[in-house]
Amino acid sequence: MFETISMYPNPPRSVAFEALSEVARSLAMRSKRLLVDQAYREQLSSVKGLEFVKSAELFSADLIIAFGGDGTLLSASHEASKTGVPILGINCGHVGFMTAFSVEEIGRFASCTADDFRIEERMMLRVLHRGREYHALNEVCAVSKNSCTLSAFDVTVDGNLIGNYHADGLIVATSTGSTAYSLSAGGAAVDPRLDCLCITPICPHSLLRARPIIVPPSASVALSHTTSDKSAAVLCVDGREEIELGGEAVEITRSERTTRLLVPRDHHFCNVLYSKFFERN
Repeated sequence: MFETISMYPNPPRSVAFEALSEVARSLAMRSKRLLVDQAYREQLSSVKGLEFVKSAELFSADLIIAFGGDGTLLSASHEASKTGVPILGINCGHVGFMTAFSVEEIGRFASCTADDFRIEERMMLRVLHRGREYHALNEVCAVSKNSCTLSAFDVTVDGNLIGNYHADGLIVATSTGSTAYSLSAGGAAVDPRLDCLCITPICPHSLLRARPIIVPPSASVALSHTTSDKSAAVLCVDGREEIELGGEAVEITRSERTTRLLVPRDHHFCNVLYSKFFERN
């Protein structure tokens, strides 16, 4: 099923390279073709069976294995979503909510066959601002540039005003991203099988009126930084880009792209939620 596999490590983490080496040895024994970015030739030169290629070639494989945390998987998703190649995450970080296995479970992964997995299609967001297009798996955030100053945001859904928010910022997340920044800001944890857009204010200057709102995936959400507001704000897409917001509206809709995650057949959102957020405490 997966004959050519790209290995995508988080470079600052030595544990990611160690995990990659262990997985590579197991897959090489199954005669899989293994690709890795040529930038890591020095760190991984001793690992047998690896082909060092240009980064663009990684996303033409049958499968990408991301070694790191959710940030590593997010990084891989931005290119993988263009070609539809599925991603399997091995957690070498802290929470690793989107990953399928932890470092300690590599032995279990090594004994799995293709029949032990299924693919989950995860909704993404399309973001339009100043004529530029961005795509996000987790969320889009508009946040105050000055952490000591509130910003004012107007938000509409399908052209209908739903709120004038005075807050540190505003998050529009997918159900996948609902367990990331949005959850920390007081939003709901949403099962990723439910496609939706989650609108969550960050530290709003209101105890009663500024509550999180969930709208259907067909909705068009627009947010604008109120022009009379003197505090600057920036737009962040999956924590990657940081874009000056200005007075132009940001339009957020469902993307035509999806991220395809390879997960074990027994993988269930409720089990992951419990193990990551309750057992860890």
